[in-house]
Amino acid sequence: MKKHFLHIAISAALLTGSSACNKYLDVKPEGKVLLTTFDDYNKVINFSSLHLYPDADTRYLSDWSALNEVAIIGRDPSLLSITYLFQENLSRFPFTATGDNGTYGKAYAAIARYNLILQNIDKITDGTPGQKARLKAEARTLRAYQHFLVLNLYAKPYNPATASGDNAICIKKEFDLETVEKPVTVAQAYDFIETELRQSVNDLAQFPDNAFHPSKAFGFGLLAKMHLYKGSLPKPKRPQGSRSPSTTTSMTW
Repeated sequence: MKKHFLHIAISAALLTGSSACNKYLDVKPEGKVLLTTFDDYNKVINFSSLHLYPDADTRYLSDWSALNEVAIIGRDPSLLSITYLFQENLSRFPFTATGDNGTYGKAYAAIARYNLILQNIDKITDGTPGQKARLKAEARTLRAYQHFLVLNLYAKPYNPATASGDNAICIKKEFDLETVEKPVTVAQAYDFIETELRQSVNDLAQFPDNAFHPSKAFGFGLLAKMHLYKGSLPKPKRPQGSRSPSTTTSMTW
């Protein structure tokens, strides 16, 4: 009898706790915006911090930047010192996992927001199919750009002879805070970026809402830059009948 009473009491407590939790989960956080409409998701890309990066990761690669010696001498290695001293033999990875991880952390934070758009935009009831296709193309293009940025800051340059074996970066294609991704190779990272851009570029607007939203020109420009970094730009073809080297050339993709 006591066991039955105990089971009933536990069940009642669980039901009560569940309803209490739902009560608070249904409350809209004060000062926060819940993403429920097309306009809400569209405005995520307007968030200026998604497009700003700490410049220390790249600024100290320049010969025009100076650094006080007390920040280097007698101190343990840091992202700052590794960059400033061009220490390619030291891994940057340990400095990206904790603390101030600079561009690395900013890029993956932005990728998480773009994944949030891509996973949920088709679930909302407003917005036309064309608007949703355009927003998905923008999120996918910017996601590719963030991966391209991290790839060329923290991985080896593309080398056709070694790219399929060189470890590169983690690719995040879903908004998932639990899964720990494994690094892919340089070749796989470039393949992912190219696929993202080719799937998106035709749905980008010629003249987007504002400068935060990538245009069709941005998409094609990033695709060209990716091929430039990869060393796979197609050779220009001289139009038939042209005789002068100064004749305008065309490029085919």
